[in-house]
This record gives sequence, C-alpha cells and structure tokens, in this order.
Amino acid sequence: MHNKRISVCAAGMLLLAGCGEQRKLEDLGMIHAVALDRISRGTLQVGVSIPKPSEGGKLFSEYQTVQADSVKEARTKIQRRTGEILVSGQLRTILIGKDLAEGGIWRYMDAYQRDPIIGERTLIAVVDGPANNILSSDYPDRPSAGDYVNKLLLRDAKIHESPDVTVYSFARDFYDDGIDPIAPLLKLESRNVSISGIALFHGDSYAGSVAAQDIIRFLLLYGNARQGEIAMKLDGNEQVMISGLLSHRRTKVMHSKGGEPEVEIQLRIRASVLEYIGERDIGKEEDQEWIIQQITKHLEASMQDLVAQLQEKNADALGIGKRVRNAMGYDEWKAYDWNSRYPKLKIGVKIRLLIKDFGIKEG
Repeated sequence: MHNKRISVCAAGMLLLAGCGEQRKLEDLGMIHAVALDRISRGTLQVGVSIPKPSEGGKLFSEYQTVQADSVKEARTKIQRRTGEILVSGQLRTILIGKDLAEGGIWRYMDAYQRDPIIGERTLIAVVDGPANNILSSDYPDRPSAGDYVNKLLLRDAKIHESPDVTVYSFARDFYDDGIDPIAPLLKLESRNVSISGIALFHGDSYAGSVAAQDIIRFLLLYGNARQGEIAMKLDGNEQVMISGLLSHRRTKVMHSKGGEPEVEIQLRIRASVLEYIGERDIGKEEDQEWIIQQITKHLEASMQDLVAQLQEKNADALGIGKRVRNAMGYDEWKAYDWNSRYPKLKIGVKIRLLIKDFGIKEG
C-alpha cells in the first residue's frame, strides 16, 4: 500500500511537470522567417512569420509586423503585442527588401550574425519589392509562408538554380576584402514566389543583379557546378541544349609588361547534349566537333559578357580580388586600390568543353 502511494504521488508530479512544460512551450513564438524593409531613413518595417498549429493539427503561419529603428526594438515590440517570448533558434530565412539593401544591410544583419542562437544554415535572400509582402501573402496549399520560402531556396540551390547563401557565408564574404557577397533574388507574382536572379553586392550595398536566364552561367563562373541545363542558339538556325553540367574553375593571374595584373578564368566543363535542332548529323565525328566548337564559342562569349556586367556594377562576386591578392605581397595588396581598379581589370574567360554523349536530334 505504501509503495502504491509513492507511485501515485510520482505520477502526479510528472503530470504537473508536463503541464508546466506545455505552458512554457505555448508562451514561445518560434520565428521561422524575418522580413526587413526600409520605411524611411533609419526606420524599418520588420515582419516575422511564426508557425502555429490549427485545430486540425496542421500548421498555419501567423504574420506580425512593426515599425522600428532597429531589429532588436522590433523584436521587443512584437513580443509586447503577442505576449509571447520570441525565439530565434528556429529562424530559417531572412528576407531583405531591395530598397533597404541598396543603402547597406550589414548594420541590420550584424545583429543576426552575432546571435549565438541563430544557426549557421539560416538563409538570406533579397526581394525585388517589399520583403514583407512575401510573408504577409496567402499561398494556396502552403499554410506557412516562412516554410514555403525556405523550401524554395533549398530546392533551387540543390538543383543549381540559385546560390546557397547563409548568414555565415554572407558574413564571410563581407569581411573578406577580395570578394563581394551575393544572395538569391526573389519576386512575388500572383501569389507565387520565384527566383528572379542573383542579387549582387558591393560591400554590403545592393549593386544590381544577374538575370534569371544567366544564373547557370554565373554559377559555372562562381565555382564548381554539378548540375544544370543551358539552352542556346548557335550560328544560323542551329539550337542545342546541354545538361548534366560538371565544371571545375581555375583562376590564373598574370602580370602584363606595365605591371598591371591580368586574369584568365579557366573552366573545364563536362556535359551531355540533351537536344539538338539543326542540319548537322550528330552521329558524325566532324559534325560533333563543329557543335562542340560552337557551344564553346557561345559559352565563352556569354560568360565574358557576364564578367563585364559584374565589373560595370563594381561587384566582385567571383572573388577575383582574392586571386589577385594571393599573387601579391601583403604590403603591395594594401597599397593597391582594388575598388577603383577592379572595373578596369582585364579578365578573360577560357573554356575547355568535353561532351560525354550526344542526345536527341530534331529538325
């Protein structure tokens, strides 16, 4: 009988502890996504997406937004409004409006980068338009806006349709004096969010973008790519699509007679011809060689144009400065005015293309 009383008391204590723990969880607001926009000089609109369980057990997204002078002030205001303790340990995505990004974002991003609770895998993206519109919109069959955007970014990075940019990688490139950060560029259209390009930065300020149709070419220049497809028109009415891209990049720095460095980006690309439309016989070796030469010519020209666009925007997204820096002594690099010299630097693109197999011919 004595043992039964002890068991009943112990069970009661566990139930009470469980109820207390449940009350604590209900008091927490687990932030999944944050949106930052500029309202006026020095004033932010900060929105958060907090997943909540519905009566049916499914999650829906609660959106809260305030105006504040800082990220920390916004957090305090939202806590007062909701009565919840906001927790950032589950923060997965930070969305930044383009207007805010144009004026520099590090003063706001630094608060997240220094927060030890926020994981290194928290993603960053720039929005072509107000970032809060993405979190405040309703999406059919997608109850959580924050989860929807996070899965979109992860999926497109996995299939090499956009770069994989986190708080950690953005901070790393921001602090490195030989490369500028990048971020995916999102756009909201008809209740759908899509990747509309790549946001380019000069320092921490938005400097322009790479168009959506050039993302794969950019990623080939940016580093080693392992997936992706490119469709292109060759000379005449010839058309071709290559897929299964595998690339390796090497950057060679040479010094001209005048002492100014010259750079050559050397790419080794392996691919398959997925589709060919034209008069050539892809079963013949001489026609295969002609197609390879035409693809190489097209890729080199389009990538050369892309490099020129980056230089025009003074956005060293490819990290050319790191290669030039490594080819110099420390004192020489410190005396070298990279920001003014980079846009005028001679940068070439050289491609070695290997086609593994030729696919379908049409026409």
